[in-house]
Amino acid sequence: MAKIKSPLRFSRYFRVNPKDLQTLGAFDPILEADTPLFIDPILLGHSNSPEISQGAASRSSQYFSDLYKLLKASQRPGDIAWDAASRLLQFHEVPGTCLGYGGGSIHGSGWGNQLTADLLSRASDIIKVGVNDPRLFLLIGLFSEGIGPDRISDMITNISLPDIAAYTERICDSLGVPVEEFSLQENDYFLPVNPCQKRRTSILLLPRDILRDLPIASSIEEIWEAAAHNDALRNGINGQIGILWEKVNKEQKHEVLNALLKDPKYANDLIARLTEIHSDSYDQIADERGYLIWSDLAYEIAGNYPKLISAASELSYAELNRIVIAIIEQFQFLMEKRDLWRVLHDSDSRKTEKTAQRLFFAVSYAYCIANNLDVVPEADTGNGPVDFKFSKGAHPKILVELKLSKNNIQHGHDIQLPTYVSAEDADGSHYVVIDVGKLGKKWLTLQAERSNRKQTEPCIWLIDAQDRASASVR
Repeated sequence: MAKIKSPLRFSRYFRVNPKDLQTLGAFDPILEADTPLFIDPILLGHSNSPEISQGAASRSSQYFSDLYKLLKASQRPGDIAWDAASRLLQFHEVPGTCLGYGGGSIHGSGWGNQLTADLLSRASDIIKVGVNDPRLFLLIGLFSEGIGPDRISDMITNISLPDIAAYTERICDSLGVPVEEFSLQENDYFLPVNPCQKRRTSILLLPRDILRDLPIASSIEEIWEAAAHNDALRNGINGQIGILWEKVNKEQKHEVLNALLKDPKYANDLIARLTEIHSDSYDQIADERGYLIWSDLAYEIAGNYPKLISAASELSYAELNRIVIAIIEQFQFLMEKRDLWRVLHDSDSRKTEKTAQRLFFAVSYAYCIANNLDVVPEADTGNGPVDFKFSKGAHPKILVELKLSKNNIQHGHDIQLPTYVSAEDADGSHYVVIDVGKLGKKWLTLQAERSNRKQTEPCIWLIDAQDRASASVR
């Protein structure tokens, strides 16, 4: 499982004013961990950066045109044209953009032979029914299983690497960022080095205006929303299909989309109109999903709200637990008394436990660094469990697990955390419930059951992070 140990941003390491990056329109990546933003291929042509709007957009357009021609010429899987199309989809990993679902890693995953074969087969079927627009490959996440936004983003990175590298070189030259020579895809580029990676890895900068939290090219929900708010798209698929779209439920959306793609009368129009939509990129200033703010807080919060936590006098469980308790208490103070709760409520109701976990990591990191503690929090990330481990060597070791009140706090307490404690061979644990609403009687029930069992482990905490405005209205 990948782990985050540092929230270091590009601007901080290279001592660049973040506002200068903002002025240049460049994304300021976290260097050790992927940020869940992605290149949306539909936004390439709308970028304000000429390397992207002219270079990358043109290069990807030509690439999809070549792929389309090969599949249209293919008579059967395995013939010359088919194999040539397959080779076009053999993407090698190009780490450096620091985007995706990797969590505590910037290294993604490849496509694989089976995924490539499935994509070719599905695209070939769509072409054979009369879909004649090469831009259908911009929407591959919609008609091919297993291709999500991270793979779409990786695909565009591979196709547009010369243009992305040229963009990175220009930004670094403007800011005076040191670069070194890297050989990527048999070409040499001068790029900055990522200091957080064990093996020598380049950093690839990207324009902010091509990044979204979920590209429309991979989301049936985004198409649904676009159809509801975009007159050209809605009118283009009107009539019986349009009525059907309005009536079906979420589970049936893919069935409707499949029907559209099998009918060239609708498919060509749908593809054309979707790719003409100028959808907005993710607003990294507002950061409504909380993808970036936690990394800034990790360096700012201890300075704004100093707290002295003395180092451990001995290598013992009691001393480590004292430090962990002090950090949780400070997290509670900041959440309840210093408006940190706002990060969980501002603008976007879709913020999840991961947002809260990132905030706790930021606070933990901030006070460990500020007090020169020989205890570094580690955040497990990705598709598996997310917990926080505080340790000094192999032992003692203490886990902290967070759960939002709107989720199943009993299951987290009774099943999840004990499983993690066993797997990590931890000496102790803390279970932190963050009340963001919908707590009901869950906390009272949890306390009552612990009392009946005379249970003392884990240590449990309830932190009030409810929306204060909503609370006052009630």
